[in-house]
Formats: sequence, C-alpha cells, structure tokens
Amino acid sequence: MKTSVYTTLISASVLSVVLTGLGLLGSRFLMRMIQTSDNIFNLGDLYLRIYIGSFAFLFLYNVATGIFTSLGDSKTPLYFLIGSSLGNIFLDYWFVAGLHWGGAGVAWATFIAQGIACVLALITMVKRLRQIKTDKKAEYFSADMLKRIAHIAIPSILQQSFVSIGNIFVQGLINSFGSSVIAGYSAAIKLNTFTITSFTTLGNGISSFTAQNIGAGKVDRVKQGMVLRKHLPERNVSMKKKKQQGSCESCLYYEYDEDYECYVCEVNLDEDEMARFMEDRFYDCPYYRLGDEYMIVRKQM
Repeated sequence: MKTSVYTTLISASVLSVVLTGLGLLGSRFLMRMIQTSDNIFNLGDLYLRIYIGSFAFLFLYNVATGIFTSLGDSKTPLYFLIGSSLGNIFLDYWFVAGLHWGGAGVAWATFIAQGIACVLALITMVKRLRQIKTDKKAEYFSADMLKRIAHIAIPSILQQSFVSIGNIFVQGLINSFGSSVIAGYSAAIKLNTFTITSFTTLGNGISSFTAQNIGAGKVDRVKQGMVLRKHLPERNVSMKKKKQQGSCESCLYYEYDEDYECYVCEVNLDEDEMARFMEDRFYDCPYYRLGDEYMIVRKQM
C-alpha cells in the first residue's frame, strides 16, 4: 500500500509541475482564446496566474484526501474541506475589503487556503502511514503500480475534464458580450455549481468505491455496487418483531440479474419512496410480496 501512495504522490507532483509551467506560459493565450474583455484582461490574467501557481497544493491535497478515503476515513477529508473553505472566506474578506487587493486578493486567498490544507493533509497522511507496519521496505516508485492507478484514474479524469472543457467554450461565448454580462454570468453560475456538485461527488464516490474493492481483491462487489440494491435491514427485523412478514429471498421482486451476476430488488421506487425506505423505520418491508408461484395458481383456480 505504501508503494501505491508514494507512486501517486510522485506522479501527482510531476504532473502538477508540468501543468503549472504550461499554464503560466499559456495563460495570456488562453485569456485571448476565450475573448476576455480588454478592461478586465490584466486583472483576469493575474488571477489566473496566481491560481495556476497553486496547482501543486491542489493536486497533492486531492491525493491525500483520496488516500484517507481509501483507508475508510471520510471524516478527515471533510474536516480539512470545512477548514479550508472557512479560511478561504475569511481571507477573501480580509484581502479584498481590508487590504483592498481586489481580484488578486481573491486569488491569494485561495492560494493560501489550499496551501495550508495541503500541508496539514500531507502531515496527517504521513503520520497515518508510519503507523502501518510492513514486512519489507516499500518502493518509492513502481511503474506497474502507476499503470494500475492510471487504469482507474484516467476514466474519472476524462469524465470531469469534459465538463471543464465545455465550460471553457461557454465562458468564451459569454465573454464576447462584455464585462457586464460576465459579472452576471459569474453570479448565476454559482447556482449551477451547487446543482452539479451532487453529480461530481457521486462520480468521485464511485471511483473510491471501485478502487477500494479492487485493492481488496473483491472485484465482484464492484459489479454488485453498480446495481441499486435495496436490501432489507434483516439484522433488526428479527429483534423488532417475533413474527416476520418475509425476507428478500422469498420476495417476488428479488430476482437474479444475469448481467451483474447477483440478486437485485426490482421494485421501482420514486425519489420520495426511496428516501422513506432508506430511513430504516420499517419493521417489515412495505413492498414485500411472497413469491410463491403455487399459491398464486391456487388463488386463480
């Protein structure tokens, strides 16, 4: 495991340095390509250069939080995210309203907040790794491990890159209407960000789920996880009632899926029904139907 962590950190560091260099060299070209207005061009270019300078912090922070998640710790990344967000808000207000740094102040606030979060995440990660004892010394870099990581990472990277690249073209169209429209669009896009966050988070969660199970050698669980499985809380049913109405195995809706090679529940629930079901308030499944074919035939006779 340590070899995979070291390989990921080294690869992310190299990639961040390359992208930072390309970004700094091509920032003005990119600003021209998306038709940035002349009256905000220099300010936008300055903001972009400062933000690009924080790529290393951004990459390594995401690697560290991904490692925490793979170890089954989802709370630590959440704490770092909350701290970084609150720190960013405070620094935004201080640099813009207090020090009057303008757009550069917003960029430096993001730079500092991400930098502090990155350093703290890496320190915490190193402490966790030291607690894990291994029989032999781990390699610092493995080409084979990099290939295995890339096999999972590249599809996720492409999925998120398509959205980002599409946003660049949209921003170029918006910029052609002038700075006033840009300001209005920037405010409105915040609502769009709240909307798509759930989808990107779901994608990241699926990536972590897939990586965890492949790493544990449980590839079959990845196939099962791709199906929405609505299992009953059978561990609690027997304690809540002496007489249980039924279980998944004898339910009419519990069928074997040939594609995913596992049993799934075929009940079609809408969003509200699913929310109520997942609250785990039922003694018995309200959707249970006894799958006794002989009893059905007897009733028809």
